[in-house]
Amino acid sequence: MSKLEGKHLEFFFEISIDLMCIAGVDGYFKRVNPAFTKALGWTAEELLAGPFIEFVHPADRERTVIEVRRLASGIDTVYFENRYRKKDGSWAWLGWTCPAATPEDGLLYGVARDISEQKKIQGHLVQLATYDSLTGLANRALFLDEAARAASRCNRTRTGMAVLYVDLDGFKPINDELGHDAGDVVLREAAQRIASCIREGDLAARLGGDEFAAILQASAAYPGPVAQRMIEAIGQPIAVRGRTCQLSASIGLAISDVAPPPNGVKQLIKCADTAMYDAKRGGGNRYVVYAPQGQAASRLR
Repeated sequence: MSKLEGKHLEFFFEISIDLMCIAGVDGYFKRVNPAFTKALGWTAEELLAGPFIEFVHPADRERTVIEVRRLASGIDTVYFENRYRKKDGSWAWLGWTCPAATPEDGLLYGVARDISEQKKIQGHLVQLATYDSLTGLANRALFLDEAARAASRCNRTRTGMAVLYVDLDGFKPINDELGHDAGDVVLREAAQRIASCIREGDLAARLGGDEFAAILQASAAYPGPVAQRMIEAIGQPIAVRGRTCQLSASIGLAISDVAPPPNGVKQLIKCADTAMYDAKRGGGNRYVVYAPQGQAASRLR
């Protein structure tokens, strides 16, 4: 490389709006450009003082170490994302491209862009696509996806699962008399009460209107008490606009002791839905455990 070419490359390194760095497979930055220091808030001296892995988010460190090993072995990084700690304590998502380490001196020439805003937009779109905007619970699409994943886990681990189908009794008169805004308040409160009755790792969802559901990774003793707790929680008075509203719930419960039935998780959901209508026909304010046709279903208050 001529002296002039080297001067031009140095100029581009300094003025680039991309985050550029030279690092070693030993885990230390050798150089960083002004865009890098500007994006993260650290000085070049601070970034070069310790291993670069110390700046990486703890949840991303293992993946980052693996990627550096790949680079050291001669494999290019086409695209890689991780989070770097900024000097103000926040985290910046960086999207990286980097050719394999130079064989003679083990140097990495990395180029990154701050994709934090893009990640934020993606997260918002995922939130809109998978969660109910009124209650914050999972929506129907996410519920069906998670139910399928839960069924797969059950088949792998030979453990049980259960689906609860919940319909609010007495919601329509409240909505008609007090208006949709008051109805929304009631739905949000009911959703919080439903979610409070399940364990971490289980899932509560709003399927639409005043219908809710839950997926439980369950032993045989667990789902019934959960349904009963939901009935008791939903039955507590709700204050709206100076009025006291009273709801109850009809809940259908379908349990698979080991793995979902032959027809799959959709059949389990259908069974819970059928049991919910049995609870509704029985007067509401109860749960019904699904039983195949010709067998008695359990009705518990």
